[in-house]
Order: sequence, then structure tokens, then C-alpha cells
Amino acid sequence: MHITRNEAEVALAKTDGQTFEAFAQSFIATTLGHTYVPLGGMHDGGADGIILRNTSQIENRPTHFLQASIEKDAKSKIKKTIAALQKNGRTVHQLTYITSQQVPKLDLIEQEISDEISVGVRIRDREYIIAHLNDSSRHQAIFREDFGHYLEHLRSLGSAPLPTQSAYMRDPTVFVFLRQQSDREEDEPFMDSVTDALSLWALHDTDPDNGQLMSAQDVLNRVLEVLPSIEGLLTTDRILSRLKLLSAKSGKQGRQVRWYKASNEFALPFETRQQLSARNADDEALQIRVVDYLTTRAEKYCEGGVNPKGVGSAALVALQKTFESRGLQFSAFLSSGETSPTLPDLDEPVRSAVDEASPGPALRENFFIATLATVRDCLYNGGDDEREYLRRLAKTYSMLFVLRQDPKVVEYLEDMTSNFTLYVGTDLLVLAMSERYLDRENQSATNLLGMAQSAGARLILTEPVLEEVVTHLRAADREFEHYYSGVEGHLPTELYGEIPKIMIRSYFYNRTADH
Repeated sequence: MHITRNEAEVALAKTDGQTFEAFAQSFIATTLGHTYVPLGGMHDGGADGIILRNTSQIENRPTHFLQASIEKDAKSKIKKTIAALQKNGRTVHQLTYITSQQVPKLDLIEQEISDEISVGVRIRDREYIIAHLNDSSRHQAIFREDFGHYLEHLRSLGSAPLPTQSAYMRDPTVFVFLRQQSDREEDEPFMDSVTDALSLWALHDTDPDNGQLMSAQDVLNRVLEVLPSIEGLLTTDRILSRLKLLSAKSGKQGRQVRWYKASNEFALPFETRQQLSARNADDEALQIRVVDYLTTRAEKYCEGGVNPKGVGSAALVALQKTFESRGLQFSAFLSSGETSPTLPDLDEPVRSAVDEASPGPALRENFFIATLATVRDCLYNGGDDEREYLRRLAKTYSMLFVLRQDPKVVEYLEDMTSNFTLYVGTDLLVLAMSERYLDRENQSATNLLGMAQSAGARLILTEPVLEEVVTHLRAADREFEHYYSGVEGHLPTELYGEIPKIMIRSYFYNRTADH
């Protein structure tokens, strides 16, 4: 059975060293045949295997060795391996290093080590493994045998994990699955899309082979257990109508549900489960890549013994907490009727993420500074995968807050979008101006205004708001001249985030960026 890239990325990210070594042994043996001789055990002297030139003659002193590892720092591990081999009396002319990690610029690392210690090095990293997993049925079987247990959780609907638990979700799989479904049905009316997604999610425990079926009423009861706020908007008749449509072969995505007309009950077929499992793998593989990107970003901010991997993981948690806290505050604003929301800065969610990471008292402050800088770097300079991850996270939390508050609001907005009039506030305009030197893809406020306009909304700038914007800019200019102009070349980067005026803060961040 074909192994997808997403499945491979998930498994290779989760594997432990012993499991990966067993896989690597079999993978290389299948690739090289009899020229590969595995070595096992804890005391192998730095070698997991020997690679012979050929099998037509017996080699008295093999000089080509194989090492398998899951360590992040490939260069350091390779040097340690060669040193261990030589210490144990082996002559090393060449080393093949196979790793579950992706190794950037591996050709340069190979050349650098070869030049430094006169040993030929060949790195076979995660990309190499993924590229050759489907070369043969034997490779596929080895993967399933060694890594299959790492993929079992993907069979559960919406199982792609959030970085940390949320106190505001009874069952986060509901909202992750809702977002996954809405991504595929963006042209559907909101409540039709939500009804379909919630119905499919509720059917996740059905099994037609064992007679485990659900009626429309059963589906509604299951949904209301986790989303009581939707009662009154989601009815048995509406669910029954949508389930019948989902059971038709002529549906947009084919038959997604089986309808057993005799009992008027429903179940998920195997084919649908496969499709939903693939979406989980896609979500989780994306999160794994984003952690890698955040870890790489963290390397330039880590000082005093702080581990970039730990910072990368904490930054991911901080991003989730940022969306969560902003969403909660916005929900409170809608309920309270205040004239303008005060959105939190990044310090609070980052400190909360650092608390969960527990770096220890001696490392805590440096860990916090590195995590905050990494989060800012991601938000302002994120790549394609990072932006896509943030989009999915934002959409998941959007659905959480909408469905926890009042889903009828969305129906109302859907009906009036073509006649929507937006009075643009000072805070949004100032934020948009502060994004001037960011890549267009990362200009969130600017893009938001553009999306509203392209959706048919009428944007209005009032005279009082214009006066507030001008006043804000003049105040920022005076504050810069008074407090910062004389020290701008000496202000440490870790203090940029403490500058209260966003225009001044933006200036300093972009002053040191490459443009």
C-alpha cells in the first residue's frame, strides 16, 4: 500500500532511536542487498552496519560503515561516530549516515567533514527516506511494520493535535474536524457545512460490519454533548436531510455516508474514514514542519544554554495560546458592548507557554526572550507552511468562539455580506501602517482590509478616526525623537518588544531586518 509523504513525516517525527535503527537496518539491507552486513547491540563501537564493496571476496578490514540516528545535530553526531569507530580500532574511509531528521545543506556538511577529517561521508536524511519508501513493496512493508503504530491515532476524526490542551474545548477534535471540513467546502453555506461536519464527526464510532449505526436523533444527541450552544439551530430534520444528501453518489465528494433505509440509520464507510485519516496526517505533518521551522528560527535567539528545540516547541504552544486569548477577549468584547476591544500583547501567552515548558529558574529568562523573539519572527516573517498553519489555527478557534457564542450570528453575517459596511478604526489603520516593510503575505491587517473589500464590503474612514491616526503618528514621532533617536544604534534587540508605540517598535524590528 502506497505510503504518503504526510504519513512518513508523522512517523519519522515520532520514532524513538531504537525503532528507527531497526527500520534503517532493514531499509538499507533491502536497498543494498548482500553488500550490507548489519551490526547490532548497544556496544557496536559506533557502527550499526558494514557496507562491503562486493560479496565476491572476503574483506579483511571493512572501511565503510553505517550509522543510524534520530539526533537533531547531524554534523556533531557524524563526528562523534567517526571518532568512536576509530577509538575502537576501525579504519574508516567512508561513513553512510541515515537519519530521521531533515538535514539542510547536507552536501556542504558532507564536504566539510570530508575535508576536515579525511573521511568520505554520505548523508541519507528524512527526504531521502521519503523519496524511496515506495520504491518497492518490501520498503512499504518495513515501514508499516516498524512505524504503523505511530499512525493509528490518525484514524480518529479530527485527531490532529493542538500543541497544548485548551480549557475551553470539551473535545478539541470537534473543532479541528470542523475546520478540516470547511476547508474543503468553502462554497457551502456556513450552517450546511457545519451540519455536515458535525454529523460526520458524530458518526466516527459507527461500524456497519458490526451493526453499529446511528439515527439522526443519535447524531444530534452526540453533538449536543459537546456543543450545547447549537441547540435550536441544529435540528433532527436538518441533520436527516443533510445525511441523505451525503449518502448520494452524486454528491460533490461522492458518497460520504451509508444510509440504511430499512432502519433509517447511518454509518461511515471505510472509504470516508481513509479520506479523513489523510486529512489528519496532513494537519499533523504540517505541525511537525512548523516546529522544525520555529526551532531553526530559535537558534539565532538562544543564549546561555537554552535549547532551540525546546524554544521551538514552546513557540508553537504560545501561538495557540495567542489565538485562544485573543479569541476569548474578542468574545468578551462582543458580550460586554464595549466601544473598542483591547487585545493582549504576546507576553502573556508566551509566559504561559514557558511555564508549561518548565526550563528551570536559571534558564527561564533567556528561554522567555528566545521564545518571544521566535514567535514574533514567525508572525512577521513566516514562510508558506507557517502562514498555512496559523490560518488553520485561526479558523479552528474562530469556529470554537462562534459556536460557543451564538451560531446565528454567522448566518446573519452570511446573509448581509453583500451589503456590509465597515467603519475602520484607528487601531487597525495604525497596525496596517506598521506592516509597511513586511512581505505582503505577512501583512495581516492590510490583507484583512483587502479581503473585506474584495468580498464586497464598503470600508469607511471617518474624520475623527483620521484625526486620531494623525495624532498617533505625531505622538510616536515626538516620542522617538525624545527617547530613542540618540540610542537607536545601541538598543538591544530583546528590548524592542518593550517599546509601547507600535510604529516605533516596527521601525526598530525592520531596521535590523534584511530588505
